[in-house]
Amino acid sequence: MTDRTVRWAAALLLSLLLAVPGSQAGETELGFTAGIVLADRSLTGEARTVDELETSLGIRSSYTFAPNAGWFVDGNFATIELDQVQDFDIVTGRTGFEILFKPYWEPSQWFVSLGGGWTAVDTGADATTFDRSFASFGIGQRVNGGPKTRMRWEVRADHTLSNDGLNEQEMVTYHAGVAFTWAIGSQRADADGDGVFDTRDNCPDTPSGATIDERGCPRDSDGDTILDL
Repeated sequence: MTDRTVRWAAALLLSLLLAVPGSQAGETELGFTAGIVLADRSLTGEARTVDELETSLGIRSSYTFAPNAGWFVDGNFATIELDQVQDFDIVTGRTGFEILFKPYWEPSQWFVSLGGGWTAVDTGADATTFDRSFASFGIGQRVNGGPKTRMRWEVRADHTLSNDGLNEQEMVTYHAGVAFTWAIGSQRADADGDGVFDTRDNCPDTPSGATIDERGCPRDSDGDTILDL
């Protein structure tokens, strides 16, 4: 790993730490990622097969600022090992938005991610080392594992926008991975203690002991104005 790669990784880590929002209006997460990466043939100079997928590691921060939308920053590092030429490192930083198909407090939510970022390809030689901007699109699923734990998987494609290096050839890199994150800051509030968070509770003053529906409202199954217990 060269000094250039170290500088990129340090800058990425700093941006992630600075990106953690201070507001607790939504939910903030911080954690790590692990996955596999398939580099573009124009970069490797040889066809890539499933047997030649490389592992990647990274970090992630995100903030759900609305029930079905969030902002994220993530980054990963991978070493691409080749048979015929020198191995190289890829450092990728990405930011963008996630659109959730269910509110973030549901047990699980499918999502799409739209974003962009910067990738640095470090071959160990200044003459062939370069970096580029890219646009990213991904799909995946987010799972609430507990009061504070979150897990997600995602597959995505990063398509370069700038043309430094590789004789200006386009480059598409594919990623598949999982992220394990933890909600930080205050817990989600439940003012009436009925087990339904205030962000989705349609009846925030439910009497203690009442039977409730999925939106936190008391049930009165026989219509006699006496709540079910």
